[in-house]
Order: sequence, then structure tokens, then C-alpha cells
Amino acid sequence: MRQTEFMGVHTCMPGLIKNWEEYKVHFEQYPLVYANDGHLPPFIVSCGSRTRVAGFSELLDNFCQIDKVLLEAGKPIGRVAVAVGTYKGTPIAVFEHQMGCPATEINFREISSPYVVKHVNYVNVDCTNITTDAVYSIRVGTCGGMNLWENENPEGYRPVDLAHIVVSTHHVGVNGTLIQSATGHLDLMSPTTLEVLKTRLRELGYDMSKPMPVLYDDNVIVDSFRAVANEEYTHFLGYFSKDSLYAELEEEAFVDLRRDYDCACSEMEAAMIAYQSLCRRNTELPVVFSAVCAVIGTVPGSSFSDDPATLSLASNRACVTGLDALNHLQINKF
Repeated sequence: MRQTEFMGVHTCMPGLIKNWEEYKVHFEQYPLVYANDGHLPPFIVSCGSRTRVAGFSELLDNFCQIDKVLLEAGKPIGRVAVAVGTYKGTPIAVFEHQMGCPATEINFREISSPYVVKHVNYVNVDCTNITTDAVYSIRVGTCGGMNLWENENPEGYRPVDLAHIVVSTHHVGVNGTLIQSATGHLDLMSPTTLEVLKTRLRELGYDMSKPMPVLYDDNVIVDSFRAVANEEYTHFLGYFSKDSLYAELEEEAFVDLRRDYDCACSEMEAAMIAYQSLCRRNTELPVVFSAVCAVIGTVPGSSFSDDPATLSLASNRACVTGLDALNHLQINKF
């Protein structure tokens, strides 16, 4: 199977495109969907829940939640929320990748495929056409921020705090989904599996000089983040995508990640999209990826904030910064 293909159907998009002639009557009032025969634009935001997807309606113009329109029409809606709109004139799709790397791999691979995305002559609301050389994707989410112990204060160190945001510059380590996807092996503890994995990661360009592999996000999206981000609350540091939420109960390992790998964001999805972007590098539709996550808790310390004002501020900063980066990219590159 080619890297741009996907297994099964898990979102509403393949069905919408396949049955466009039947379904298009329901989208006549939504120009981004109607003018592009149901296809998505090449600028994509992914997030963890359908609640967050719906929340983008407050930030995007010409907003259409595609699965909701299909639901009201009595058509299949798939497992996840998918929407489209414009931000300062840039057409942007937003979809729910759900929680964890397994769901993220499945949903992102489908949504970002050439079957779903239209990257040549995508028709914007002003009837201009946009053509790109890739899918440009950002994960917007929440994370646990990683700091050093209070008695540590090396030169240049800046702790992350609640409602700060972290933009990915690199991804540290691997997870179970990535190992199985990269090797095709089911026994994660087999020495053969680990050797095959190391070979595969080297071929893809991971830095294997440290105990854990590192993948760097050195791309135009990160450049756009640097152009638009507010320095007061934005950090450009590493991400660690864990399989278990409860791993954060063991604080020592996360402090070591900050100290040894300049890693400040603990979340559960970004590494899988970063890996897929590498696998798509030489395909007919590459993927360029970065992430921005809002800090809603810190390690060491209290894991999560339950203050609504703090959570709202953090989420808004991540969403707006991500949208501003994609808008900056579209204006300056395409």
C-alpha cells in the first residue's frame, strides 16, 4: 500500500466525495465545500475532540461543519468531526483526530490523502484558486508542560507555565503505534523489532545519536510560527508523545526529558503525524507538519488545571497562533 492510501473509511469525507452528485444539494450554501466538490483545502488543523472542532466556528468565517450537515441530511457521518472555513482569507480544514496515536494515525492518514485534499486549483470563497506543493498541517491541542526541578536553573532555561503554548521544534522517542507502523512487527519487545525500527528511523532521517531517537521539525510552518507568535507566552521546544496519560505520575522521567532533550511538551498524538509526514516526503502529495499545544498543567507539580478561565485562555492562544501561522504561510508562500 502506498503511503498516500488508507485502509477502511473512518470519516465522512470519502463517502461525501464518492457520492458528491447525490450529496451536493445539501452544501449549496457552503461555497468552500460546494465549489470544490466536497474536497478539503491543503491547510489542515487537527485537534483531539469534536468540541474543539465546533469551537473553531468562533474563529473561522464561512464555517461549515461537514459531518453536522450530513447528519441533518440523514447521511453517514463517520466517526469524527470535520469542518472547513476561512481565517483572514485562508481556507482551512479542521478535523478531530481523537485521542492517542492509534486513532490519530488512522484519521490523519485518511483526511490528508490525495483522495480527500484538493491541492491544485482549490477554489477559495473569493473565487481565486490556490495551488500548493503539499498538505500543510498543524496539530492544535493541550499538553502537560515539562520543567526542571526548582533547584535547577541552567543558563537560558525558561520554565513553561499554565496558559503558555509550546510550538514543536522536535519530537523525542517512539510509541507503540509508531513501532508497529514502521516495522510491521507485532512483538514490541523482540530484539529483531528494535533493530528493524532503528534502521527504518535512520533511513527516514531521525537523529539516532542519543538513547532516544529525535525527529526535527525544521520547516516552513515553524518559520511561520516564529513570525506570528507572542514571545511572552510561546516556547519553541521539543514534544514527547506518550501512549499512557498516567505516565505523568512518574515525574522524574519527564524532568529528564526537559534536561536531556530540551523537551517541554507532553502530549499523545503529534509524533505520529510527524512520522507520517516523513513517510509522505517523496509522494505525490507530501505533508509538512508542526504542532502548537496549550499548557494546562506542569510536571513536576499539579498535572492539570481545572480553572475554566485558564483553560479558555490557553486554548484560545493555541488556536489563534496556529491559525495565524497557516495564514502567514499561505500569504507568503502561495
